[in-house]
Amino acid sequence: MKNNVRKSMGTTTADMVRELIGGRYILDYGIIEEILADGVIMVAPSVIRKKSDYMAVPCVLGTTASQSLTVSIEPKVNDKVIVFYPKTFDGNMFRKQGSDTLVNPYAQNYSPYGGIAFLMNQYQTAVHKNTIIANESEIKADLFYDTNTSKHKIQANFKADGSIDIHNEKATFSMDKDGNVSIECEGSLNLKNDKKSLRKIFEDLVTQIKNLQTYGSPANHTVMPSSQQAIDSTVGQDITDFFGA
Repeated sequence: MKNNVRKSMGTTTADMVRELIGGRYILDYGIIEEILADGVIMVAPSVIRKKSDYMAVPCVLGTTASQSLTVSIEPKVNDKVIVFYPKTFDGNMFRKQGSDTLVNPYAQNYSPYGGIAFLMNQYQTAVHKNTIIANESEIKADLFYDTNTSKHKIQANFKADGSIDIHNEKATFSMDKDGNVSIECEGSLNLKNDKKSLRKIFEDLVTQIKNLQTYGSPANHTVMPSSQQAIDSTVGQDITDFFGA
C-alpha cells in the first residue's frame, strides 16, 4: 500500500530519504553574516531554494586546537564556513574545561542552534592574500598584505633541502643547505649573546689599536694622534654605520 502511495505521488524511497535528511541541520556551508562575540558567529546559508528558506543561525567558531598546539584565525564578515551539527547537542559541550561526557536526557538532536563552524573556502589568489602554502618542496608564507603597495610586509620560504629565506622590504635573512648564513639590512645590526655584543668586540679592538705601543731603543713608541683620528673617522664610522649609533 505504501509503495503504491509513493508511486502515485511520483516519489521514490530515495527521494523521501533525501527530503527528510535535507530538512535536518546536519551539515551546511554558509557565510559569516556577523561576529557576535569572541568565538561566536552568525552564519547565513550560502544556497537556498526560495527566499522564505533564509535563516541565519548562531554558531560556535571552531579552531584546530589541542593542548599541544592551536591554530586560531580571526574571522571576517563574508568569510565562508562549513557547519557541522552534532547529533546530540548540549550547550555545555563547548565549555573550555572539562573532559567528562555530559549526560542529559533532554539533549537535542541536530539542533539549528548547536552548529560548529570552521573557516573553509576554495583558495583564490585574487582574494586570499595572507597565505601559508605547503608542498613537497617548500613551505611558503606570504603575510601582512599591504593594499597600498600591493606587497606583503613579511615573506618566508622554507625549502625541503634545508635552506631558509625570510625577508621584508628592509631586511633579508638567508641560510643555505650547507649552513652558510647571509644577513642584509638597511637598518642597524645587533648581534650578541648573554656576555658581549659583536659591536663591543670591534670597539675594544679599535681601542687596543689606538693604544698600541712598541718597545725597544731608543724609546717606546705609540700610535700617532693623526693615526688615532684616522681610525676614529674611518673604522669608528664604519662601526656606527653597521651597528647603529
